[in-house]
Amino acid sequence: MRISTIVRTSSFTIFTVVLALTLILFWAKQRLVQADVNDSSYRQVYQDINIRLYRTIQMYLNSGDALLLSDADSFVEQIKTQIKTENFDLETTKLLTSELSNIQQKMAGKYRALGKLGGNENALLDNAERELFGAADSLADYASLNFDNDPKVAKNYCT
Repeated sequence: MRISTIVRTSSFTIFTVVLALTLILFWAKQRLVQADVNDSSYRQVYQDINIRLYRTIQMYLNSGDALLLSDADSFVEQIKTQIKTENFDLETTKLLTSELSNIQQKMAGKYRALGKLGGNENALLDNAERELFGAADSLADYASLNFDNDPKVAKNYCT
């Protein structure tokens, strides 16, 4: 075998290895960029949920302003569409969507009721007091109506 054949063969082999390594490096770079984009998307969703949504719900519970609750509800919808448009894996998308739906259900019932009390800490006491006065007035009215039937018993109820 001639030396020129060996040099050509080794040059071709080295070129092939360098080309393969270049392709592998390019592929790894693309994967790294994609992983960075996914990480950035995950962080954005995490911050949206844990900071913006939490703060909006917390402000609603403190103030009782229904506009804040509707803002939180529309924000949950925005997060859901953001999750669907991103390239998250299917399991993560399902899990996040179900948790956000759970939060929406709580906002429609439990949080809405708690927020109504947020503006007035004594709302439950005021309501109970009104109900007691209403019941006492009803009893007094009933006693007044039946005063003619049994005045002695009616007098006990009225005093």
